[in-house]
Amino acid sequence: MLQPDQALKKAPVDAEEMAQDPRTDTHVDDLRYKIDPAQLVLELPRLSIKDFSGEDFSGMSLAGADFSGADLSGVNFSDASLMGADLSGADLYKANLKGARLAGANLENADLSMADLSECSLAGASLQGIKLSGACLVGVRLSGARLAGADLYEADLSMAVLAGADLRKANLSMATMVGTDLTGAKLQYARMVMVNLTDATLCNAKLNGAHITDSTLVGAALCRADATHCDLSGSDMSNTKLWWTHLFKTNLAGTNMTNALLTETNMSLAQIEGAILTHTGLTQDEATRRFQGLSYDETTVWDYPERSDEGEESIVTDVTQPKKSRKKFPKSLRKSAHKKAGRPVRTASCPVDATLAVSGARS
Repeated sequence: MLQPDQALKKAPVDAEEMAQDPRTDTHVDDLRYKIDPAQLVLELPRLSIKDFSGEDFSGMSLAGADFSGADLSGVNFSDASLMGADLSGADLYKANLKGARLAGANLENADLSMADLSECSLAGASLQGIKLSGACLVGVRLSGARLAGADLYEADLSMAVLAGADLRKANLSMATMVGTDLTGAKLQYARMVMVNLTDATLCNAKLNGAHITDSTLVGAALCRADATHCDLSGSDMSNTKLWWTHLFKTNLAGTNMTNALLTETNMSLAQIEGAILTHTGLTQDEATRRFQGLSYDETTVWDYPERSDEGEESIVTDVTQPKKSRKKFPKSLRKSAHKKAGRPVRTASCPVDATLAVSGARS
């Protein structure tokens, strides 16, 4: 490592031919020239440099470096090694961290808004209070990450792995999470307005009290997820897999649940006013039988009963109105009964009181 006096001897001079003090005046490019890259990590804290905006650290080994509170906006850290580095409170706005190795790094309260973290390794990183609004996190592996209260507004988390991650009270509104793995994730009271969760996996996830309104969950899997007291109103839930999902007291008003799989789903005390339930196998009769206290009204669109053997679809009627009992007789018997009673033969189904005509004709 260079000693302070040695660094001063090799330091460049300024316009007044005065030697620059590397502890205050040295630029990172000068450090690259004067100091071995392996020693740069050790030199940074001593030199007290805090403004690295726009610098290029791509491919460098910076494991354990202290960048706490530094201005790293627009910095290029692509493919760099930052394992165990301290980036707490740092400004990494629009930084390029594509492919960077950040395992075990401290990113608490760091601002990574609009940063590119695609293909980045963050295993074991400390992320409490991190700001990731508008950040690109495509394909990032964040299994078990501690992101409680994190700001992920408009972030792109497509194909990311967040299995078991702690996202309680996180802001995920407007985020893109297509194909994201959220298996077993903790999302209690998370704010997820207008989130794209197409084909996402949320099996065994905790969604209690989460606010997932006006979102897209087409093809998503929520098997055995707990969405008690969750607000899913206005969301597109067509083709979702809701096997053994707890939707107790869940707000499903205005949702599109066409083709949703509702095997062993618990929707007791849920709100489904204005919901579309076609092709779910859930008729009004079935719903009132299976779910206690289900809240619905005339705007709820129920599924149609199954087709009859003759291929004629039954007409859906209000279950509160009794249906007229009708009894069919063999065609030959109907014709004979009408002929003997002196009435014209009809081909329509015979009402129940036709039995009287038959009995009268035989007497």
